[in-house]
Amino acid sequence: MGSETLLGRISDSIVNLNENEVEKLIRKGIKNNVSIEKMLSAISGGADKVGLKYEGGEYFLAELVMAGETLKRALSALKPHLRDKGTQVVGRIVIGTVKGDVHDIGKNILIPLLISAGFEVYDLGVDVSANDFINKLRETNADVLGLSVLLTVNIPYIKTIVEELKRSGLREKVKVIIGGGCTRQYMVKELSVDAWASSAVEGVRVCRELMRNR
Repeated sequence: MGSETLLGRISDSIVNLNENEVEKLIRKGIKNNVSIEKMLSAISGGADKVGLKYEGGEYFLAELVMAGETLKRALSALKPHLRDKGTQVVGRIVIGTVKGDVHDIGKNILIPLLISAGFEVYDLGVDVSANDFINKLRETNADVLGLSVLLTVNIPYIKTIVEELKRSGLREKVKVIIGGGCTRQYMVKELSVDAWASSAVEGVRVCRELMRNR
């Protein structure tokens, strides 16, 4: 099996919610020295297709949950082969899904991509309050705060987080990036954040750019 065929099958296994298949394919890719970055990209592409199926009414919440479990299996197989501990850290990021939202597929794809790119990542999970974000930023002295949100109803909470960052004196010290299915570029200005990413792969590029502009 060629690397391009394998990458296509990895993406398809995510779309088809096949946990066992994706893990076997990842392990085969590692054995055959297929690029970790390319496999992560294939996983991300599969997750994007799952998102489109959900938006189109072909997949529902149950399928999203299954997709999340499939992604966890894939990323778990890749995790030991990400950035070596000796690699220089290019930046520190605190990331989480905002309060009221429990969706984490996109976030869980972005994290290993960031680690592979040399970032130190602190994942707070889902349904995270402004206070929890602020406490972790203080604890880690992180450079970037990543806010994930899928549901439109939870967008206003990003404003709450930004206001709390200002009150705590951290806003000028931290770059804020947002992402998720309901977010768009125009929200950067509306929500007083620094950047938006349309995908996990784009998120890595944007985070690198934010670090260069600090």
